[in-house]
Amino acid sequence: YTKQFTDVFGEPENIETANLLLDGKEAKQYVYSKTFGDVEYKFWQVICIHQQRVYTITFSSTAENYESHVVDMEAALEHFAFVE
Repeated sequence: YTKQFTDVFGEPENIETANLLLDGKEAKQYVYSKTFGDVEYKFWQVICIHQQRVYTITFSSTAENYESHVVDMEAALEHFAFVE
């Protein structure tokens, strides 16, 4: 994933990775920054493989506004459910 990202967007900055559970399934999260033009953006991506499908949930915001809106992503992840 990182190679494909850097091929398109260049090198991300301030990468943080961690494991987490998404509806009880193992997932990986990536939090990173990237500057486009004069604006720095911050991204939070959660990637999970479930029943042979890849799920990617992405939250992005300007770095300046990230903390004030990240609660929406936290709520989405907390209430996320796979439908069987």
